[in-house]
Amino acid sequence: MHPVILGNDFSPEKSIYDFKSFVFTERFQDHGDFQLISTDDGILQGDPLLRPGKMIVASNSATPMMTTSIDVRIDDNGGVETTYKGKTLDYLFTHRPCVKEIRDKTYMDAEYKNGWEFGDKDGNERLNWMTIWKELFTVASSNYGHKELDFLKLPFEPIIYGDQIGFIWHYQVYATFDGGTSMWEAFKRIMENNNSTIRFQAPPFAVNEWWQYYPWPRDHFKCFHYRGQDRSDFIIFDTFDDSLLKGQLSVNIENVKNAVIFSNEDHTWVAKSFNAWGQYAHVSYATENMAKQSDYDWEKTVETRIYQEPYKTLSSGFNLSVEVAPTSGSMKRYGTPSDENTFETKKRDEYWLGDLVGVQVPYFTSVLGVDRILARVTEFTRIEDETGYREYPSLAYCDYKFRTDLQSPWAIKKDTKYDWN
Repeated sequence: MHPVILGNDFSPEKSIYDFKSFVFTERFQDHGDFQLISTDDGILQGDPLLRPGKMIVASNSATPMMTTSIDVRIDDNGGVETTYKGKTLDYLFTHRPCVKEIRDKTYMDAEYKNGWEFGDKDGNERLNWMTIWKELFTVASSNYGHKELDFLKLPFEPIIYGDQIGFIWHYQVYATFDGGTSMWEAFKRIMENNNSTIRFQAPPFAVNEWWQYYPWPRDHFKCFHYRGQDRSDFIIFDTFDDSLLKGQLSVNIENVKNAVIFSNEDHTWVAKSFNAWGQYAHVSYATENMAKQSDYDWEKTVETRIYQEPYKTLSSGFNLSVEVAPTSGSMKRYGTPSDENTFETKKRDEYWLGDLVGVQVPYFTSVLGVDRILARVTEFTRIEDETGYREYPSLAYCDYKFRTDLQSPWAIKKDTKYDWN
């Protein structure tokens, strides 16, 4: 693996082979990054390998990154070591405001007094988060409605992958985004609500010599937004095939809440995990006056109390860390979405960022009483240095099973006669 510098039209400009180390990491719901350490003295001749803002890809990845920092060090003998660092292109959205348009303050205060609104507070149609993301993304890549702001335009195209129904949140019919936040904060909110992530892809000619056969305009990056799939039935990391080197599982149920009881003026709702019985039931109890709430606020309160809060606490007592063997055989292969690689063409042995995979370690599974542990692929790292090449995913314990185990909430009616037996 080696870095490939992209030119102004994002075509390959120069490949770098003489370097000390190159680390290239992609991440789920967060910015990926790279670090390149070079002893090339070109920087002293006024011709550094990279300058801030310059784009690169790895020779075996189509994920583009932008150079954000350069650190040059000269030792006592005149030797030079330069460290280049950069991030994936989604970091650019931290520098774009989350507003639908840019106008004078009087207009903005009147038109967007509640922020950038989606849906109808009094309606019944549930929000589709992917539709919202696509609109946010399109505006964030534009001139915000002014030719004078054309310098803000970004050469990005949003693409949605997967089942749209999965992106419709249970009760939410209305959402608003504060103009004081960045577009990246809005994206994070959407991704966290949907267990989704985004990934940029460089033009095919950046990594493929047959680029001229692709119907893809130059000066253009595509951004794929998708939800991870459950592939734990056939992507399993375990100690039997040496795909797991070492790991640690920590379980502490002291502060875990696996049941919730919530009451307002008229109803009491109950929701619980399948194993919340007797001494195994840890209850969260809350009451709230909801009489003056709008239909939207009423439903949002129930959504928060019954679904979102239990989801967060159910997995808080579990921590999994594992070290996956570098390039652990042909049975498990890391992949990324692209025009050619879709959900439909995804190979059985392939996993992407955000996918759920299995972890099968006898000591761990016996503690939890399960056949295998579900983990989410949160990072994928590639390293080329003096010791050679290696690549590996990072996995994190996932609460997915707890979400499915949480039974549908039921209501205790207001005038129910209680039986204390």
